[in-house]
Amino acid sequence: MIGITLTTERVAGVTVRPQTNGRRTNVPGHVYLLHFSEPVAHARHYIGWAEDGRLFRRLAQHEAANGQATPLVRALIQRGGSFTLARTWGDVDRFFERKLKNRRNASQLCPICRAANGKDTA
Repeated sequence: MIGITLTTERVAGVTVRPQTNGRRTNVPGHVYLLHFSEPVAHARHYIGWAEDGRLFRRLAQHEAANGQATPLVRALIQRGGSFTLARTWGDVDRFFERKLKNRRNASQLCPICRAANGKDTA
């Protein structure tokens, strides 16, 4: 049996543990922010990650609301809602995705929400 030592790392003030479910955490990709046409329970946004070159394929999986879509987006689509790709961050890894999710302030990152609230979109 091979022993695996899990360590934690502080990334921008957030403690992050390496994932052990086979996902590679240090692969460059895109983090994306989806803005929902209507809320699903409490959520109006979803933050996700896709490997470089696979962003549009990932968005198509969400839109198809199949088994590869996240449950939150699947629920939105099944209720007749839609989403808009509101923002992307390129050349980032899954640690960056986790950092944004842990902030719990997607509406402040969303240019659609910021414009609707009369705030600067920069």
